[in-house]
Amino acid sequence: MDYERMSNAELYALLKEEMPAVAETVGKVRDSNRETVIAFLRFVQTPQDKPV
Repeated sequence: MDYERMSNAELYALLKEEMPAVAETVGKVRDSNRETVIAFLRFVQTPQDKPV
């Protein structure tokens, strides 16, 4: 998935779907936390039997 092309709102919606508790903590995706949110999403979608 190409997170870099997604809007902040799209990233937040995906974060809320994949990790609702983290989304509650984040509150809103902004330029200041965008890369961190993308890193969390990549981690969650990486198969756990493969190195990150």
